[in-house]
Amino acid sequence: DAAQLPDAASPYGEVHAVVRTVVPLLDDDAALRASLRLPHAQRANAFKSLRADYAVRREFGRLRLSRSAFSTEAAHMLEGLGFLLS
Repeated sequence: DAAQLPDAASPYGEVHAVVRTVVPLLDDDAALRASLRLPHAQRANAFKSLRADYAVRREFGRLRLSRSAFSTEAAHMLEGLGFLLS
């Protein structure tokens, strides 16, 4: 719900945008919910496919971001989450 998302111009919004890009949980959620709408007999195979085709997700510490792209507060929060800033 957009009313619950942080303002994109705020440090929290900056962090939210980065995390959402790196870990698209809403896409994962939509795919899982779609599998639950399938007939019962097809759900197990759909779930197996979701797991088998799941995109590689890197740990935050494996990603380097440009410090100048973020506010000071957002950069501090991103470092706290494990992102590498340079």
